[in-house]
Amino acid sequence: MHMANISFLEKESLCEFRFREANGRLGGFWHYCTPGHLNESVNITEEDYIFSMNNLAVSAAEARVVVLTDSHMSNHLHTLLGCRREQCFEFEEAYLYRLRKHLRAQEREVDLRAFRCTDPIPVKDLAMMRTEIVYVHRNRYVIDPRFTPCSDPWSGGSVYFNLRLDDRAGIAYNDLTYRQKRALCLRSEP
Repeated sequence: MHMANISFLEKESLCEFRFREANGRLGGFWHYCTPGHLNESVNITEEDYIFSMNNLAVSAAEARVVVLTDSHMSNHLHTLLGCRREQCFEFEEAYLYRLRKHLRAQEREVDLRAFRCTDPIPVKDLAMMRTEIVYVHRNRYVIDPRFTPCSDPWSGGSVYFNLRLDDRAGIAYNDLTYRQKRALCLRSEP
């Protein structure tokens, strides 16, 4: 049955079912966020933000977590993860490992001790998930109104709110050359 042919209550029921199913299969949902007020800027240039987006994807794959959405700020990161709680910290270690290498390559000294999420927020139900998605995507707009959830290039907002999503084209990781994969992962073995 096509979604347009079912009622709002049926759609909500289906959403609730899918949330519970995915929550059980993945081990939970978490709002992983680093404390921006305690951190120095790590994302200054466009290259930094591009690195941060790629680092998120590679680190999530390494830690076997599902990224539901994200927002990369100058001095902190917000992301919604589908995984067990301990996998949030595996993700964090992978992310920080590459971030340190990136900053060293830029010859920048940044104290990353505060760039940690000590207590990921559990997303307990569908209503909370919706609230967290909105919170993550409004972050940049609160700081800089030039960026809306639809126009922020450094978040997943455009995936959630862009009506022209089909116009976006990307390169799949498996379509990259071996050398490109190594450069993306900052490792000898991609």
